[in-house]
Amino acid sequence: MKEKKQDPKKSGKQRGVGISRRQAIKQKCLEDCCAGRRRYWVNCDYGNCPLNPFHSGKGKQDPEQRKQAIRDYCFECMGESRSEVVNCGDLGCPLYPFRLARIDKSSIT
Repeated sequence: MKEKKQDPKKSGKQRGVGISRRQAIKQKCLEDCCAGRRRYWVNCDYGNCPLNPFHSGKGKQDPEQRKQAIRDYCFECMGESRSEVVNCGDLGCPLYPFRLARIDKSSIT
């Protein structure tokens, strides 16, 4: 039986990237900030984080605001230097392919 190919726009995933922005935010928050502990992730109240409004991955979310939140997070992470964001070498970060305004296809293995 042939597998159906999903339209990337309908699945929420970007073409060539294994996860969507929504999933990347959830994974980043759960793995990095909460050390994999769901109870900390569910009760997160760190209001200064740009990803905070999107960390649950549920409900109606504005895709443009989500995209900007990732860019803001990466900007803070890299010492508020745009050139460092561009040159980021953390290939294991779930936000890595989304750190720029466009999808970084060179990061896809």
